[in-house]
Amino acid sequence: MSIISCFLMPHPPLIIPDIGKGEEKKIQNTIDSMDKIGMLIAEYSPETIVVITPHGNLFRDAISVNYDKLLIGDFGSFRYGNISQEYINDREFADAIVEEASDNNIPAVLVDYKLKKKYMLDSRLDHGVLVPLHFVTKYYKSFDLIHVTYGLLSNMDLYGFGQVIQKTSHKLNRKVVVIASGDLSHRLTRNAPSGFSETGPIFDQLIMKYLKDDNRIGIMTMDGKVSEKAGECGLRSIQIMIGSLDGLGTKNRVFSYEGPFGVGYGCVELAVTGNQSDRGLLQEINRKNNAIKAEVREKEDEYVRLARKTLETYVTSNKRITPDENVQDKVLMTEKAGVFVSLKKNGELRGCIGTIEPTKNNIAEEIITNAISAGIYDPRFKPIDVDELDQLIYSVDILMKPEKIRTKDMLNPQEYGVIVSKGHKKGLLLPNLEGVDTVDEQLRIALRKAGINSWEDYEMERFRVVRHH
Repeated sequence: MSIISCFLMPHPPLIIPDIGKGEEKKIQNTIDSMDKIGMLIAEYSPETIVVITPHGNLFRDAISVNYDKLLIGDFGSFRYGNISQEYINDREFADAIVEEASDNNIPAVLVDYKLKKKYMLDSRLDHGVLVPLHFVTKYYKSFDLIHVTYGLLSNMDLYGFGQVIQKTSHKLNRKVVVIASGDLSHRLTRNAPSGFSETGPIFDQLIMKYLKDDNRIGIMTMDGKVSEKAGECGLRSIQIMIGSLDGLGTKNRVFSYEGPFGVGYGCVELAVTGNQSDRGLLQEINRKNNAIKAEVREKEDEYVRLARKTLETYVTSNKRITPDENVQDKVLMTEKAGVFVSLKKNGELRGCIGTIEPTKNNIAEEIITNAISAGIYDPRFKPIDVDELDQLIYSVDILMKPEKIRTKDMLNPQEYGVIVSKGHKKGLLLPNLEGVDTVDEQLRIALRKAGINSWEDYEMERFRVVRHH
């Protein structure tokens, strides 16, 4: 036995009539498609259903697999705690996929009692599982469940974990259906929950086309900037699902796509047709990743190269480089400025430390100091290790002199960064950040960083940056 079919299913709680109170009728196409999927799964009669969700116990550095004997959840976080579901966990399968992932150097953890206690985790089923299974259980209930929450890992690791799911289904002789739970862009319209982004509809069109055309490499190598601007929560679920189909041919069928609430809901089946040798993608994904990294490195200017060389040298040899031997641009050696160094890995922030005003003799020394701090001493993250260096994308912001402002009308989050202060409390947010599209959002984040309440009196400054990436 093995994977028999895979599905993309969205998870808006209001699709359930008792929660939607009539609003669900606006996504009737999605309801009809989810019902069709439920009936199809009943026909396939899987022994185990694997649901991959964005909304369980999400870790930056690992995929999590729920290990509760009984998997229980409700819609209490949406004020409908009376609507609940309960399933038997296929713990043999859970044990096997985590063990197999470990053997393949893919970070995955069982969310068991010890881990829940240590990190105060909530192992109840989230709505990313509850909504799809609401439609499945209307037609079929004779299955055990695997509850997977993706991690913020590389596309290689996500694909590899999908391979692990397939290998485990073979090993345990399980008949398995995989559900990638995920909504597409949350920024399709002006009234969308996360505001509007021109990239939102583009992302959704690409994903739906790639799924229809079985363009797996397109899905696996989707530009992280595009998915980030789109504000989606389904891509990583889909990428694990694609990995579970490694070496398998499929017949793909798009049931529906719509987004009347400003969020994209897609329903798709990838029905397995048999083995297909040209469907193994790991080497191609790696080749594309390397090509993208090479292009990024080739475009680096001296500011970014200095930050990268600084951190790479410090992590690999515990040595701090000197600007005299590594800098040619006179500006770096003669001018002073505040500098922020930011690190991203797999499209997610991995470290960011900076100085509002200059603290060193020149910009070069400022970059060197802050590159090490961003990689090693950012309290939000564990220190960068050697294996991560090749996956990092760097940016360096040179801050212009801040100017005081009296009203938020003088802010523009794309053009100006903001500094808020009250007494000894101070918070800064850089300009032109993904997902920060309004002045109110910019101020909310800066105030939170400073520990200042929004109703308090506080001072504001704005500043421009020169961004190198």
